[in-house]
Amino acid sequence: MPRRAKVLYWDLTQLGSGYPNGIARFIVAMAEREYGFPNTFLLPPWLEDGGLHRALSSLPGRSIVMHRFPRRRYPWRWYLEQMLDDPGILLAPANVNRPTRMPTVLVVHDLIPYDDADYAGLQNQPIDCYRAIVERATVVVAASDYTASRITHRFPSVQRIRRVDHALFPEPAEAVPTHAPTCPYYLFVGGAENRKRLEDAVSLATALDDAALVVVGGDFVDRTVGGLCAAWPGRMPLVTIPHCTDAEMVWWFRHCRALLYPTRMEGFGLPALECLRAGRPVVARPLSSLPEVLGSFALWHDFSVSDANGLERLRVRIGQWTASSALTTHLTRYSWNRSRDALAKIIDEVVDTCA
Repeated sequence: MPRRAKVLYWDLTQLGSGYPNGIARFIVAMAEREYGFPNTFLLPPWLEDGGLHRALSSLPGRSIVMHRFPRRRYPWRWYLEQMLDDPGILLAPANVNRPTRMPTVLVVHDLIPYDDADYAGLQNQPIDCYRAIVERATVVVAASDYTASRITHRFPSVQRIRRVDHALFPEPAEAVPTHAPTCPYYLFVGGAENRKRLEDAVSLATALDDAALVVVGGDFVDRTVGGLCAAWPGRMPLVTIPHCTDAEMVWWFRHCRALLYPTRMEGFGLPALECLRAGRPVVARPLSSLPEVLGSFALWHDFSVSDANGLERLRVRIGQWTASSALTTHLTRYSWNRSRDALAKIIDEVVDTCA
């Protein structure tokens, strides 16, 4: 059957409406080329008029919006090939796919919903259901060696795991944000999830007490986040930025004293890599994928605030950190052209194997 495949179907039916987020940006970047077959993007109704749909409309391929059938039945509860005219290969670039008998390339960015107890009530796929999805895939693609190791640990029967790095998006010209502070500042980038540990960034910035703290992202309606911001005890201000453009994000990275990145679980850690590219230091915990992605260029720290001597050493390390030629070489690994070429080889492998 794969020899007769005519289309590469991108199963995006499980994506949320948020754009641009990390996975959606990954999809747009990878979809800038065709992989031996024309691209067809399968979208849920809630993305029909959204930013992702508009971004994909300018790329090679076509989009199909999977509308509801009568009697409020969703077509993606059926096997996908029952609703599609042409045989093909399925690419599921967003951690999960709908039932299909087509050869499938499943991209797993992380297994955080199954590794972190805080997410126990949030995932819409029980682990046994997700195991069936992963085991049924022809090839599973992991975004980091850490994620690949977690797949092997959780699902030992999965044998065909391949690696494709996330990559750095082209850096736009910086734009000065409306609320740019005039004083030095530390930067936190991320959501309000417990694993991001915003409270640890607040504690460390308070203990260092030599700069403001700018928090970009996060759900500021969340009571915990709102309480942290309201109780900020630092001498310099805490600035909250719910949303900003990519150009403004470049400015925040380039002018910060350091990015405070206390997350305890990441499938990749793109904000930290972007901050290093901007020439500014990253203070992070040496956990999950971060040692692999950031290498020796991060300032590893446990975010303890009880050791005055340790805090002083951290201030000195932040002040002495400089971007090196070795860092420039390290960053060249994260190229979208390399990632697309790696994905193309995997799709060719699926075609040959299934044939």
